[in-house]
Amino acid sequence: MTHTVCQILPTMAAAAVSALLAASAAGQPRLPRLRYEPPADLMHSALGPPENYESSRISASLQVYAFRAATSDVPGRFQQTLLRDWIAPQYQEGQLVAPPTFGTMSVPGAEGAYYAQFAEPSFAGPRPRLRVLVVARGAAAVVDAQAASLQAWQVAQASFNALIATLRVDDGGATRPRDSGIARTCRAVRRDEAEIRVRDRPGHRCRLRRVRPGETPVSLLAGRPRVPRVRRHPRP
Repeated sequence: MTHTVCQILPTMAAAAVSALLAASAAGQPRLPRLRYEPPADLMHSALGPPENYESSRISASLQVYAFRAATSDVPGRFQQTLLRDWIAPQYQEGQLVAPPTFGTMSVPGAEGAYYAQFAEPSFAGPRPRLRVLVVARGAAAVVDAQAASLQAWQVAQASFNALIATLRVDDGGATRPRDSGIARTCRAVRRDEAEIRVRDRPGHRCRLRRVRPGETPVSLLAGRPRVPRVRRHPRP
């Protein structure tokens, strides 16, 4: 079949664009992933990004900002600006009551982890905040926690500490555990202090049952996904 130049050029252009996009994707470094296990009384909000967790006990919340490419001076900028421009507008701090207190911490898989403690002024008194910076493989992630008052912080602090204690970094291309993959297809809704309900989604069976100590909604699945059976025909 004979093709005209007008027919060939669009085909060549599309192939060239596809090749460039594939090469660009292959050349981009894979970002690491920040892992953590939220306690049962920090309820995940559907709004985001960032990943938002609201306390079910008091007026307090915690946000997790995924890894993004960062230069080697990001720890220094963290001490200078608290990386305020990385924070979602509704959670950005205004004035501070006093200069922040900085420190370092250990996060498995990270090249460095830093934290800042500070407070914002409000009519009800200082609003405590804690911001954590995790650095790994040319990227950085942020965990940001705040409470409406000192009293609220005292109530929520144990939950914040429990989540931060589970922080870890792994390869962004690693395969997630099967249970975690299943959990993403279900929506967990906390009913009270004792029960969690997991709503059904196609291909999964869920149920309502009591929460066991140390358990999170990720593990509250009654069944595994149903895999369709493949009929094998006998060889002739």
